Amino acid sequence: MTKLTNVLALFVFALLISGCSVIPLGLSDSSTPLNNSDGTHRQYEVLGKAEGTQGYFTLFSLIPFGSPDFSVAINDAVKKFDGDALINVRYWYRVSDYLIGTYSSIEVEGDVIKFNQKKENQK
Repeated sequence: MTKLTNVLALFVFALLISGCSVIPLGLSDSSTPLNNSDGTHRQYEVLGKAEGTQGYFTLFSLIPFGSPDFSVAINDAVKKFDGDALINVRYWYRVSDYLIGTYSSIEVEGDVIKFNQKKENQK
């Protein structure tokens, strides 16, 4: 009975010292310029709303296995609809602390768009 009590106490302790926090980082109109080089607005179609994430684990909060990268998170969201970019982008940083380390991730959310292709022979 003592072993079971010790295991349960350790489990409760591990739950109590773990935690999570979310840090809002910002907003952006788009992940890529929406104007052509001559200043005209590029036409696009909204395909849908998507989320993307890129995370990594840090063992004992000292040894990282990866690093944060916004472009990976954005590409993760865009590929869900096979689009070209994100508009109305929100992004945040999430940190989850555990007994043996920390899991951190950059998360993005936005509307996936596909740019309309102009036909060269069109007048």
